[in-house]
Amino acid sequence: MKIEESLKLGIKESNLTLTSYSRGNRALDIRNRDSRIVLYDVAGYEIMEISKSGSTESARVRLEELAGHLGIGLI
Repeated sequence: MKIEESLKLGIKESNLTLTSYSRGNRALDIRNRDSRIVLYDVAGYEIMEISKSGSTESARVRLEELAGHLGIGLI
């Protein structure tokens, strides 16, 4: 994929909850929270997810590193 200067990087918070039911008909919820670095086009539509981090702070550090390396802006 060709990286153009018009593309942007941003952080998207993901909050996923999966529910499963035991044999006793009890609900078991599994929560998964993470931050994802996403590549956006000129119009602001999501193109693809670049990476996933456990916390927002680590995602922000990785985001600034990637933006400097690729030479594109941030949202």
